[in-house]
Amino acid sequence: MRKSLNLGIILLFIMCFLYLSSFYKVNALENHSGDNVANADEKVVFLTFDDGPSRNNTPKILNILKENNVYGTFFVVGYKAESNPELVKRLRDNGMCVLPHSYSHNYKSLYSSVDGFMKDLERCTNVIEDATGERILKVFRFPGGSDNRVSSLDTMKDIRATVRDKGYKYVDWNISSEDATAYRVSVSKIVNSVKKDSRGAKVGVVLMHDAEAKDTTVEALPYIIKNFKENGYVFKTFDEATESDIKTMELCRIINRE
Repeated sequence: MRKSLNLGIILLFIMCFLYLSSFYKVNALENHSGDNVANADEKVVFLTFDDGPSRNNTPKILNILKENNVYGTFFVVGYKAESNPELVKRLRDNGMCVLPHSYSHNYKSLYSSVDGFMKDLERCTNVIEDATGERILKVFRFPGGSDNRVSSLDTMKDIRATVRDKGYKYVDWNISSEDATAYRVSVSKIVNSVKKDSRGAKVGVVLMHDAEAKDTTVEALPYIIKNFKENGYVFKTFDEATESDIKTMELCRIINRE
């Protein structure tokens, strides 16, 4: 009788233990905020590259990122991606984030109207998705930035409002490499510009270019990566951005600047 009673108590204990384990596991999953949680002391940097892909510089940049075990975000031009789908796929296959930077990069036509801009953005998105076989984030970068002066102020305001209404986020930058200020910019100027702009930045979005002429950007990239590593930054792509990262970038007027 006593042996049977002891066995019953043990079985009851086991059942209670399994129930409670299951309960806490389910509730942990339900309450798991995952990407919503960010380390308050963490410094984050997003390396971004515009105007590619190019056959000469994009593969070199990819190799440097891989060698340093960091990842970047490539805002690609649609017609170039259409001509080089294997490069777009290679970027994605190696863990890079690939997003639109317009199909045409023709400021005059691109910013002529809201409808014209949306058609261009959709066309670029389709090219990327065809090359990668994946749906992409509704995130892009305006050629010239969201406050460019190519279009009329009213037209640009309408374009920004429309893309926001359609659920897009547009990304500017708070750290410029200055590699687009001339046809050829020295390595030292690129590196020093990034160092200067990044001082004190908790979240940094670095503007660089991987277009055909930007060979000095390639040369500067290892020094830029080394600087961020030495200063304790975590490297992320935009498909790894947490809600906290996004909120910080919105407050800093890097994302959805009005």
